[in-house]
Amino acid sequence: ELYQCSNPTGCRRSGIWRAPPDFFFAVDRATMLAPAERTCEVSPEEAEVGRMPHVTGDVKPAAVGRVRGGGRATVLRYMPGPTWEASAAASFRRNHPVCRECGLPARPAILMFGDFAWSDSEEQSDRWLAWQQAVEEEATFRAKSGAPRLKVAILEVGAGGNVTTVRNTSEACLTDFMAAGAESRLIRINPDFPLGD
Repeated sequence: ELYQCSNPTGCRRSGIWRAPPDFFFAVDRATMLAPAERTCEVSPEEAEVGRMPHVTGDVKPAAVGRVRGGGRATVLRYMPGPTWEASAAASFRRNHPVCRECGLPARPAILMFGDFAWSDSEEQSDRWLAWQQAVEEEATFRAKSGAPRLKVAILEVGAGGNVTTVRNTSEACLTDFMAAGAESRLIRINPDFPLGD
């Protein structure tokens, strides 16, 4: 849902922006590639139904914030707001999004391997750290006041053993929350790597 400029020299003017809720990639069914230009005018509904001939009934296309079970009524909380200004909307007119400032290709704003051009969101990191601190403070307060212990469940889904960042983060949170007095559990859903590291 969040994009940034792919310019490795740092088109930092553009920052991070949200894709419009109706954005989708048109995929060529014969090659399963998403060409840079949309080769035919097709609605998102037609494009999605065309890729899923086994689906019948009222089908909505895969799009930002929409999954098979339905869509989110609102965008994720505390994330960058909608980008309805003309420069952001224009960056998603083609099948391959472009930077809203320099016109070079845009990319998802996620950290990838060997990624030296990723634009980190300090606000997102600050929110994560503030949440962790709030949980620890609440757990400590309850432990000291005699109130029922804070119950925390950490749900980890599909974190494997090749890159253990998520597993390490989950285990560190578990340890920190328990040390603060919370009754904590780590629920690890991964049949190949169910145990702790």
